[in-house]
Parts: sequence; C-alpha cells; structure tokens
Amino acid sequence: MYIEYDKKMFPTINDYPEEMFDISMPKGYRVGCGKAYLDSNIIARRFFVRRIKEAVRLLPQRDYQSVADIGTGSGFYLPLLAKIGKQVQAVDIAPVLDLTYKMILNKGLHNINFHKADVRKLPFENNYFDLMFCLSLIEHIEEQEETLLEFKRVMIRDGILILGYPFQNIPQHVFEDANRYMQFAKLFLKLNRRDAVTRIMESRYYPHEHVSDFKNIRKKAEKHFSLSDFTAVKLLGFPVYEILLLVHNNIA
Repeated sequence: MYIEYDKKMFPTINDYPEEMFDISMPKGYRVGCGKAYLDSNIIARRFFVRRIKEAVRLLPQRDYQSVADIGTGSGFYLPLLAKIGKQVQAVDIAPVLDLTYKMILNKGLHNINFHKADVRKLPFENNYFDLMFCLSLIEHIEEQEETLLEFKRVMIRDGILILGYPFQNIPQHVFEDANRYMQFAKLFLKLNRRDAVTRIMESRYYPHEHVSDFKNIRKKAEKHFSLSDFTAVKLLGFPVYEILLLVHNNIA
C-alpha cells in the first residue's frame, strides 16, 4: 500500500486532551513538539509538516505488516502509520504517551500499541519490523551506533528505516534558539516566576542539545544499513533537516 500525504488524516488540536497544551504541565507531558504541528507560528508549522511530506515521499510502495514509531512523542505521525501498516508500535520513554493514547482513542484507531521504553533497548524480538520511523531523536542520543544496531536487530531483512535529524548549521541553530527562547518567554508570561523556573529546570531531563554532527550520524548509519535515498528539508530556503531511507541488508 502506498499512502500520499493528506493533511486530513493527521490529528487536530481537538483530538488531543486539553492538558497536552497546558503550559503548566510538567515537561514530560509536553515533549514531542506537538503544538508545532497544530497552531504554533507558521514558520515552525511549515517546517514540521514538511518533514512528514518528505518522509512519506521516500517510502517504497509496498505492504507493511509491522511498523514502529520510535520516539513517538505526541504521536502526530501515528494516524498515517496506522494506514500504512497492519500493526503499529509506538515507543517513547516520556509520560506524554498517556496523553497521546487519548488522541488515538479519539481518532478511533485500533491497530496501535504503546510502549514506554528506552529506544536503546527495545522490547521486541529479533526480525520484528518491516518499517521503522525515527524522526528527530537520534541526534539527542549519545550511544548512536548502539541504538542503530538495536534498530537493526528488530528489523527484518530488507526492512526500511526512515531516519531524520537536523543539520548542524547556522540557520538550524537560529531556528532552534529562537523557538527555545520563545517557549521560555511564554512560561514567564503565563505562569508565576517560581513555576516558570521549575518548568525550565525540568528541561534538563528532556535535553534538546544535539550530541553529534549530522555527517557523523549518516556515516554511522551507513555502517549498518544501505543508504537507498535521502532528502533535505529547507526552511526559508536553507537546508536544515535531512531524512535518510535506509535498508537492512545484513551488512556487518
């Protein structure tokens, strides 16, 4: 089955519980950039949605039996993946999964299971998935090669890995810094100072600093997978994000 991008299949803000966007909620319930897909500023929204369009464009036309969304967060991709695959496993370690599950119930989707797990030690048997999605996670992980090997362990021969991560360049840094400071400003505008500081300090447990240059990520991925295709997502004309189509072919 081949699914083209259709915005009607994706969640709306009304599909999520209100607390998903409550700025007073602990950080772990607000990870996953959920609001950026829905009602944040137009530049951020176009960037996040563009990533999905490019990832879908890369997908080979085939029937997918078992699909993984690794680092699912707010689960914005899940309705799409539920149409692509027979069964979908959504993995994240953050408590936001509790709220994402409510969104799935509101969408009436019944082929998605949730797992609170460390992506470096996935709770699945060998040769389990024929498609894995992992967007905007690998750049935050120190043990990148170990994580990629874990992905490979749970994939079937010829399985597909869609791996996306930001470029480490000036436009990307400007975009991320501006977004971070805007979020901090919102906290101080909407909460008292003590609660705002508490929410900012919680960010230490959900770090967004990038631990590796994008070129090193690609090199590590190519040690264990075959690179079939790739694309760059642009923001205001600058390439800021890369998506790889990788194939598990049993290379060492």
